[in-house]
Amino acid sequence: DAREALLSAEDQCEAHLAKDPAWPGCASGLARLFAGMGDLRRARKWGAQWLALQSHADAADIRMFQQLLNAP
Repeated sequence: DAREALLSAEDQCEAHLAKDPAWPGCASGLARLFAGMGDLRRARKWGAQWLALQSHADAADIRMFQQLLNAP
C-alpha cells in the first residue's frame, strides 16, 4: 500500500535524523517527494527539518525550501 510505504519512509527518516542529524538528506528527499505529490503540509514539515539541520546547504536548495515554507 502506497500510504503505508510513505509513512514507513517518514518513520525511517525520523529514526535516521535522531541518530545522525548531520546527514539530513532523507528530509530533503521527502520534502521534494511530497511537494511533487502536492502534499504541501508534509513537504513543509520535511523542508523545515532539512533547513534546521543543514549545515552546508546549496543556496538554490535553501531558496527552494524557503519558498515552499512560505507558499500559501
